[in-house]
Amino acid sequence: MGISGKSHADCANKMRYESSEEAEAAAAGALERGGIELWPYRCPFCARFHLTTQRPGREAGHRRRPNR
Repeated sequence: MGISGKSHADCANKMRYESSEEAEAAAAGALERGGIELWPYRCPFCARFHLTTQRPGREAGHRRRPNR
């Protein structure tokens, strides 16, 4: 296991983008087409970029409490 419990196998199953600009364009397309909010991040295994549903600056497994 690696960073945040991720492994190299997780990386192998994801789309890879050569640049942050390419990943950001893909994220914008996902938001436009399906309303899915994604953020790019540099992968520590392949040094390319992947997309995640996890907001930047949030730790894995940390969820915000709903407003009451």
